[in-house]
Amino acid sequence: MATKLIKVAKEFNVGLHTIVETLHNKGFHGVEEKPTADISDEMLLVLQKEFQKDLAIKKEADKLARPVLKKEPPAPTVTTTPASSAPSTPATPRPSLLPPRARAPS
Repeated sequence: MATKLIKVAKEFNVGLHTIVETLHNKGFHGVEEKPTADISDEMLLVLQKEFQKDLAIKKEADKLARPVLKKEPPAPTVTTTPASSAPSTPATPRPSLLPPRARAPS
């Protein structure tokens, strides 16, 4: 099954150019340096052998960078309905904290 080059690059934590260069050195000359290029299973095996160490480093770094946290279930929300449908009293205006303006003489 063919896999996209960008997916393989993310999986191995290696750049596209490095993967294409490695495949060319191993005898796979038909690989284009495009993220959407297909990688065959045979190529994938070669890349796994080549970048196995990098993959192990990436997995270890992921463990250190993002520890797994247990999520707590959300607390139940309580909604209340008003007892009567009477309109509420208007809110009182907030007092101004600015000093009053001095009027200019006319």
